[in-house]
Amino acid sequence: MGQRNIPLRGHNWDKDAKREDGNFDFFVHWKAEDKPVLKQHLATAAYNAKYLSPDIQNEIIAIAGDEVLEVILSRARCAKWFSIMADECTDVANLEQMAVCIRFVDVKSIVNEDFIGFVPLDKVDAASISTALLKIMEDCKLDLRNLRGQGYDGASVMSGLKSGVSARIKELQPRAEYHHCRAHALNLVISSSCRSVDMIRTVFDDVNQLTWFLGGSPKRTAILKRHLPDAKQVDYLVGDTDDEKVESNINIANAFSKSLLPKLCETRWSARVDTLSVILAKYKAVLASLEESFVLIRKSFGF
Repeated sequence: MGQRNIPLRGHNWDKDAKREDGNFDFFVHWKAEDKPVLKQHLATAAYNAKYLSPDIQNEIIAIAGDEVLEVILSRARCAKWFSIMADECTDVANLEQMAVCIRFVDVKSIVNEDFIGFVPLDKVDAASISTALLKIMEDCKLDLRNLRGQGYDGASVMSGLKSGVSARIKELQPRAEYHHCRAHALNLVISSSCRSVDMIRTVFDDVNQLTWFLGGSPKRTAILKRHLPDAKQVDYLVGDTDDEKVESNINIANAFSKSLLPKLCETRWSARVDTLSVILAKYKAVLASLEESFVLIRKSFGF
């Protein structure tokens, strides 16, 4: 189903055929080609009895998700001891939610790290987060007595020694040791190290100001859109050879599909490659946008 590279639900609705161009609809009709019973059902069943509606699709997704989750949890329960990992963020709908994962060693001595769900958060204080974690462990029938580790970022809300999330859970299970997430720790080390190098610090300071300048005004954003480069500019940057493309060139090529210049991420070092790749892929557009913006600024001040 991933072959069509679109979500399960489609984007386009055919009013005449009363069908949507989605993976689910495509998959069902494809299977009907060699399944006479399914083919007859699609051809003869009433419109409201074909079981292809968005509600049915969502129900199938939920059932499949429950089945996958139960397999993960059954393995974790057999392993007995487990650790929990969590990180909260704001999604595109501006809703705060927390991703929760568990880590355990199964009966075959294989380390497993599995995602078990998103938890919506009304508040992001230590009390609310710890309550949410305890609730999802209870819902998943994971015994708190078997909890042996906690993995979060280094924010005081999570790592506070007296009233942080880790401290609150450790009060209930003293054997659940807190560990600072290694990915977050590595990010902090890289960021701190690069800030000590004048050249690197200057580059990222300039990139940060550049992205805010072009993206901080609707007028300047409109100017940037008018100057977006064509594919030839990307081919020139990447190179038209038969040699294996390095990862940086692939990032530049992928950045061409982005319609705007993303702002430089202050917290995640690895995310900065997205901004740098777009600048390189659309360098001529960025340069032309800056020149036009400066012309307008000079005119507005009468220079």
